[in-house]
Amino acid sequence: MFSGIISAVVGFLTSGNILFGIGSAVVLYLLKRAKNEKVRGFFKVICKAPGVLLTTMMTSNKLTGAIWNKAIEPFFIDLIDNIVGGAMEGFFEGLHSDNDK
Repeated sequence: MFSGIISAVVGFLTSGNILFGIGSAVVLYLLKRAKNEKVRGFFKVICKAPGVLLTTMMTSNKLTGAIWNKAIEPFFIDLIDNIVGGAMEGFFEGLHSDNDK
């Protein structure tokens, strides 16, 4: 009866799950110690490169180049930015609403 419980605990500890939990705690601690502007700026720089690559590929492609800058980018990208960006901004404002100002 106890051998199953013991083997489950040993399997959990040796499978890497505990290391994942400890690693996550360390990452959260480090992110909390850093300034929000620095963290946001870091991820903004990291995510800008794929965006530049995507738009460069779309404009240089024969099939999508003609409509990318005229139809897709000005309307669809702005639509996504406004909806997702506005939703996330409102969500985070709601999460911070109980904090002291």
